[in-house]
Amino acid sequence: MLRSLALHEPAIPVLCNTANLRRDQVDELEQAHERVTVTNGDSARSTTPEQMAARKPFVLQHAMDHHPEEPWYALLDADFLVRRPLAALWELVDSHPAALCFTDGYEHGVYYPQLVTPSGIVIVRNDARRLVDCWAKWYHHDRPLGTIEPMAWFWDQVTLAEAWRESGAPCAAISPSYYDDALRPEAPIWSANVGDRKPRYYELFRAEYERQRSISLSYSRT
Repeated sequence: MLRSLALHEPAIPVLCNTANLRRDQVDELEQAHERVTVTNGDSARSTTPEQMAARKPFVLQHAMDHHPEEPWYALLDADFLVRRPLAALWELVDSHPAALCFTDGYEHGVYYPQLVTPSGIVIVRNDARRLVDCWAKWYHHDRPLGTIEPMAWFWDQVTLAEAWRESGAPCAAISPSYYDDALRPEAPIWSANVGDRKPRYYELFRAEYERQRSISLSYSRT
């Protein structure tokens, strides 16, 4: 994801708010994008993918606290492949203080509250800080929300839905098709939200990145 951002959005500064990475892993991230900053927190205990997803509001808070001069902040899942410039995405917060993905919450005819606000992309301006702080507050909720237990998968999404309702922040809608795990060629972002198929998707993403990189290099030579 970081390399594909560097290919299509090289001018935008990027923060990687990580945990428990080795020094060589931090070095690799720092070499992947010219404008990246890596903050690598050390933890006394191991972290799980569920815990890393649930901490999303704190990543946004960190970015807003340490880089208050930025016009907006976009939180993106790490298992994305950016496939084209994202100006249309950033422009959503020209007229709204925040932009979220919204769905009807239904999957196979069943309603799931945790699907209403997918959290793969969250964009906020400084005047949407109440939304971010509410999201961080709901992180500490100590009882299930619907069928989702605290810190389980989808805790980030079901707490985001609660924060959106509580904060009352006006939000532009990001189309759910903007990031796509079916790998449609028209999708600006490909997502590897595919469970145990992630290794296969990584290979597909790497091949697509190299294809686009070759095209970019050929244009730069002409």
